[in-house]
Amino acid sequence: RIHWFFSMDYAGRRQYSENTATNAFFENMAWRWPNWAKLFFNNKGVAANTTDVCQNYPPNDMSVWDWH
Repeated sequence: RIHWFFSMDYAGRRQYSENTATNAFFENMAWRWPNWAKLFFNNKGVAANTTDVCQNYPPNDMSVWDWH
């Protein structure tokens, strides 16, 4: 899911974030796992400091998410 989010262009990520923040029923994941959006909306977290470089990640390379 996070791979999909970061593979979108800036406008797509911005629209998805806007829809998620303003419409409680937009994202089904919110009802299954209420804390899931912390990665997207935590202003002090990793996402806040790395979204400017996410466009540099190859969208089809899942190895960027393997931290082991």
